[in-house]
Amino acid sequence: MDYLFQVKPHFSPDFDKWDAFWENIKNDNRFDEELKKFFTFLHASGFYKDVSFEDWLHINNWNHPWYKNEDEELKTVNEILSYVHGLDYLKILLADMPWLTIR
Repeated sequence: MDYLFQVKPHFSPDFDKWDAFWENIKNDNRFDEELKKFFTFLHASGFYKDVSFEDWLHINNWNHPWYKNEDEELKTVNEILSYVHGLDYLKILLADMPWLTIR
């Protein structure tokens, strides 16, 4: 159980981090408001940990950024956004992230 606490986000948002991140992302035209709010939640919950948000957009292991090995088959967030209907596809992938569906 200790391992899970070390590698998984705690999901208790820090609202100071929330406000600061929102100020940086609220006018970013790459994302719709729904994604901006989700990314803000992830940031405030400590999900990105040792990687900046901009770096996170460019890594293959964006669904587990705390792991060092990258999943070569997974596209980066920026690659997904370049697809036709990429925003919608990204939302589907985000909703299926394993740490969100643990029961």
